[in-house]
Amino acid sequence: MRTAWAGLREQAECRVGAAPVGDDSTDVLRQRHELEVMQIELEIQSEALSELQARHARTQQELERDQRLMGYLLRERELERQRLAREIHDDLAQNLLALRIDVVAFGARTAGAHGRLHERAEQVLGHVDVAIRNARGMINALHPPVLELGLVAAIEWLTGCFRKESRLGCTVQMPDEASCAVIAPAREVALFRMLREALANVRRHAHATTVQVALGIEDGWVTLSVVDNGIGIAPGVRGKPGAYGLQVIAECLVEIGGELMLDPYVPGQGARLVMRMPLVPPLS
Repeated sequence: MRTAWAGLREQAECRVGAAPVGDDSTDVLRQRHELEVMQIELEIQSEALSELQARHARTQQELERDQRLMGYLLRERELERQRLAREIHDDLAQNLLALRIDVVAFGARTAGAHGRLHERAEQVLGHVDVAIRNARGMINALHPPVLELGLVAAIEWLTGCFRKESRLGCTVQMPDEASCAVIAPAREVALFRMLREALANVRRHAHATTVQVALGIEDGWVTLSVVDNGIGIAPGVRGKPGAYGLQVIAECLVEIGGELMLDPYVPGQGARLVMRMPLVPPLS
């Protein structure tokens, strides 16, 4: 601080000139010189403050631009997912189903009379069934058809898959379908994506045995919370390379005027993740 002050004083004195010295100098001249130095110091500080404000404004504009770009990319990614899911369903999945019907019919005709052909048909049928399951898996990963049935059905399906795949206990608390009808489809998709990311984060990192999911609607806001009894989320973990799940959730919420809240870290006491968003999009 003293170094900065000394530098400021030196700059001011360079602009004003040296203080009057010698027998002919008077207290009035020295005081006038001191006042001029102080005035120049204030001007320098004002210039520095203006520069800092300009830098802050530029940084804020860049941040807002980056957020708008992130929002655009997220929306485009969602649209691309929906398009790919429709193409896989309409083309690949339907053709596989038609192929399965043909293989089943061929197997039925070769049963008994052509043992080796029938055995081969059964093998092909098994491969076709695997391909159908993989196609359905890709569709569910891109844009699950269950979303068309509403958010309640989608969350029940997602948590059911989580229980089956993770072997963890998972409870769900939600309003009824009529209450959830006020949530716009785009926000339903966002909530579904964020819940899936949060559950995947629990499964990969939490070392938990139980998870509690709760959806609430109050005062024009939708709140989705995920609570686990795992090891918790230590400070600094969110910024580690490869740990982008919470960051993606936070960016999604910022884009739609929401916020991500994480309870303070207590080792071994689990984690509580709260995602909030307004029912009505914020005014731009």
